[in-house]
Amino acid sequence: MKYKSDIKLTAYILLVSMLTLSGCSVIRKATYPPDFIYLDNKTVTSSMQKLAFSMDKIDRVLQQINLTPTPDQRTIIINELNAIEKISDTLGAGTQKTNHFFIDNHINQFQSDVIKVRKSIETDKSNYYQVGKLVGSCMSCHVMRPDSFIL
Repeated sequence: MKYKSDIKLTAYILLVSMLTLSGCSVIRKATYPPDFIYLDNKTVTSSMQKLAFSMDKIDRVLQQINLTPTPDQRTIIINELNAIEKISDTLGAGTQKTNHFFIDNHINQFQSDVIKVRKSIETDKSNYYQVGKLVGSCMSCHVMRPDSFIL
């Protein structure tokens, strides 16, 4: 008999948990404006990790460049900059407002910088200073938020 009561208790807990979680999204839809994007911590963390991976890849390529980059090195950097631009869209770039005000205040400038740097690499095949500066720009936001900085 104890087995059946354990199953009922577990089912009840699961049911209450599911209803509570689904209720949160309904409340969010009712309390936020329609153009508001709610970014959960998993989305932010995942996107930031992808950005860090791409930035690290670019940084490693920059360290290997000897005076003039090879076409392969240039292609890798351009591809990663394109990926970074797409990733920044997931963080609310554009006119969207999210629940992450710090990201909202900086993501548009970051995305603009990424596009500018990519275009400069596409036109001038020898000047990679701006790429290095972009890689370092991540620290400007993360220095202000040391509690969320992940090594």
